[in-house]
Amino acid sequence: MSPDGRAIAIANSDNSVRIWHQGRHIPQIIKGHQAEVWEVAFSADSRLVASASNDGTVKLWTLKGKLLRTLVGHSAAVWIVAFSPDGKMVASGSGDNTVKLWRLDGEPALREGFQRQNKREGDPHQVLAPRAGDGEPRSRSVPVRPQAVAFAIGHRGQLLRTFKGHTAAIWGVAFSPDSKILASGSGDRTVKLWKLVRKASVQEFGTELTTLRGHTAAIREIAISRDGTMLVWWR
Repeated sequence: MSPDGRAIAIANSDNSVRIWHQGRHIPQIIKGHQAEVWEVAFSADSRLVASASNDGTVKLWTLKGKLLRTLVGHSAAVWIVAFSPDGKMVASGSGDNTVKLWRLDGEPALREGFQRQNKREGDPHQVLAPRAGDGEPRSRSVPVRPQAVAFAIGHRGQLLRTFKGHTAAIWGVAFSPDSKILASGSGDRTVKLWKLVRKASVQEFGTELTTLRGHTAAIREIAISRDGTMLVWWR
């Protein structure tokens, strides 16, 4: 359910996402994935939906079904996806045993109807894939009015970091309320906490804070309480 309570999104095995809007009797069907959709998530402002699929991608959509970006980089099915509470990042967990963190800064650039300055760059339907070894997107950022957006359109969907350390598929990811910690739960029966640190305009990611052990089966879901004091996971 969306945070504002006005929509429900459902992942489907027919490769689609169905969104039920308040006051409508027929769901909106969004198509674009090439395999089963395993998970969907709403952004904190209820304006975006992310879908994770067996095709190895995450897609970002508006509530009207417009595809904003396809996030490419995992080498196996993507099982879980989550938006950070501050709306600046998306985390995805995969069968390739990694968690990937994607940049989603510059919320005004995601507004429906935003006109990009150069039609040859910053295409909202453009697929971003990291170059081998450098983790940078193949597209370039597009200069836009600084008063209009905080970051160039080309940064939307940029791969920030790949978190490695789990030895089995990632089934759960969750951000702390302040978006400074990311938790990941895995089939390896552990939960890992990763530190997301901000320094001025530069973000440093990737420090593993701790590994929580004790379960005798895979960790399927995890959640962090709204006050940030409790971490809950189940199998």
